[in-house]
Amino acid sequence: MRISELKIGRVYLIEVPEAYISDFLVMTKTFDENFVKLYDLTERQEKWYSQDELAAAKILGEVVWDEKVLELLKKVRCVEGAEDA
Repeated sequence: MRISELKIGRVYLIEVPEAYISDFLVMTKTFDENFVKLYDLTERQEKWYSQDELAAAKILGEVVWDEKVLELLKKVRCVEGAEDA
């Protein structure tokens, strides 16, 4: 999988190399697209991934937006803003 395939604000069902499958919200990525911050909706945690870490990952599909995901995104962004202050 290439980071360039991911769109910010979208949710994808991704299988990561450790054979773990979950829905991930794409929060942000670096300008050069070497790193991406994903929010794991199952584990409720965010993590930066490098292109090397995701090279063997597979996008299994895109998750359709619903109100709950939108609310979660707003909460995560509010928490991020509070941490930066």
